[in-house]
Amino acid sequence: NYYELVGIQMNNPYKIVYNVLKYALYHKSPENRSALTYWENEIPSRVDLGKSKYGGPFSEENVENVKTFWRIVAVILSTFGFYIPYYHLITADVVNTFEGAKTG
Repeated sequence: NYYELVGIQMNNPYKIVYNVLKYALYHKSPENRSALTYWENEIPSRVDLGKSKYGGPFSEENVENVKTFWRIVAVILSTFGFYIPYYHLITADVVNTFEGAKTG
């Protein structure tokens, strides 16, 4: 196996998403924040508090991947929401065309 030879540890992506979201749900404020970090002008979101920079147990890459995943899910769901009415309009035209051909 390539990953065993190279030494790259592959984590289950679903487990990472679940754990980051669970951490964000249960932790409203940072825990064990590093003394070398400072608050930016904006307060970080609850998902961002999972980053090790803010005292969370996850790397910055994992948290950013989870945020990107949820952005992609939102785009897919919104596209799907526009597709359903369009699909019904198209199928209604096709059904009406066939019914008109039978009766005519």
